[in-house]
Amino acid sequence: MAYIRHKATLQKLIETGAIVEGQLRFTEDTQRLFWDNDGERIEITDIVELSDETARLAIEKPIDKFYYVISTGELWRAQGGEWKRADYSVLAAIEAETARAKEAELNISAAVSLEETRAKEAENALQSEISAETARATEAESAKY
Repeated sequence: MAYIRHKATLQKLIETGAIVEGQLRFTEDTQRLFWDNDGERIEITDIVELSDETARLAIEKPIDKFYYVISTGELWRAQGGEWKRADYSVLAAIEAETARAKEAELNISAAVSLEETRAKEAENALQSEISAETARATEAESAKY
């Protein structure tokens, strides 16, 4: 068993520094805590990151914390030795409402664009009629002389 030693450092040094067995490191710039143990540098957090579901299921006696499974993107809570997956229904409802709002905004933009195009076409048609009428009036005036 290693003795625990502590050291204040910076985040960039954590990423490149050598692992010193039993050393507890606190990053002053990012305020994160790391522990060098068994040849690994482990970040001590309230959320434990696990690579996949197999790693989560391999924990026989999970401590009461949150666990994030990277491969699935799921958040789990271990409580009293029981696993409970986070409820994403509220998040799903927010995402669905956001998608509906974006779709409505796109529909409104398309309708406005269509109306602007129609107004421009009507304006061009009116200008053509005015030009044609002006040309006819000029011809009629010229024919008098």
